[in-house]
Amino acid sequence: MKLKPYTTAPFLAALVYLLTLCAERMIASLDMDVNAYLLTAGAIQLGTYLLPLLLYGLLFGGISPRRMRLSLPTATSVPSQLLLAVILLGGSATITMLSQRLGITQPVESSVTDSGAPTVLVLLVFAVLPAICEELVFRGVIMSAFEPCGTTPAIIGTSLLFAFAHMRFENLPLYFFSSVVLCFTAYISRSLFAAMAVHAFYNIASLYLGGYLSGIAAHLESFSLLFIVMLFVLWVLVLIALSEGERVYRIYAERNLDSGYTPKKLTRAQRLKGGVSVCFSMPFLLCALIYIAVVVLSLQDIA
Repeated sequence: MKLKPYTTAPFLAALVYLLTLCAERMIASLDMDVNAYLLTAGAIQLGTYLLPLLLYGLLFGGISPRRMRLSLPTATSVPSQLLLAVILLGGSATITMLSQRLGITQPVESSVTDSGAPTVLVLLVFAVLPAICEELVFRGVIMSAFEPCGTTPAIIGTSLLFAFAHMRFENLPLYFFSSVVLCFTAYISRSLFAAMAVHAFYNIASLYLGGYLSGIAAHLESFSLLFIVMLFVLWVLVLIALSEGERVYRIYAERNLDSGYTPKKLTRAQRLKGGVSVCFSMPFLLCALIYIAVVVLSLQDIA
């Protein structure tokens, strides 16, 4: 019996999880100067994502450049991409500051940008490579594999697996939100490269602004007012982005470009069934189990 793509895709995520856990132990044991450390960490990171992609392609197929949207973004979608990049940065900053203010996450005390390593190398290893590797796996292969079940299950399922991949319970909302925005970026631009660019932009901004946001969250007396203002601005930006996205899809329709992402039009019942098929398949539950096990073990280590 041939396995469905939405069933096999979580196997790719599970393999990435396991290799990531092994890679973290390898990187933690490295004892070398900062430049060699970064080069080695970058090579390990590439292997952690590219080897599962190669194995997945050999075992299950499903790696199609067209389905993965390995093409340049359309020019008409550039304003939407810029808006989504701002929404990603602003929304993530809001979530981060709130979680630090509530004591859910700890403030950022140091940054790799202060390590003395060349800036280009730091940005490559901590911003560009993660964006490329994660987009290839999650928005490229996994999201496209989930799409026959509907775009909503594809976005939710992909975002959950993406959030699980970072193995941090306290940052689950942050990574889920980030993935949802990146999914929309890929859909509106019709390009995985656009999602990579927005993802890299976010990573770079996080490297340089993380400590600054921590200081605001910890010391600002009128934080509640700032939080409300940020939410309001974010909501306005989302409304503008939705309007801009509608404009982009109208242009696609005028050019007779297919803007659908499912093989056929699905009814509400079929979409509901698709969501169940994505999020409650045995491979997907295996990914959730790996994530829960890592979180529980990390909490025990802290205790």
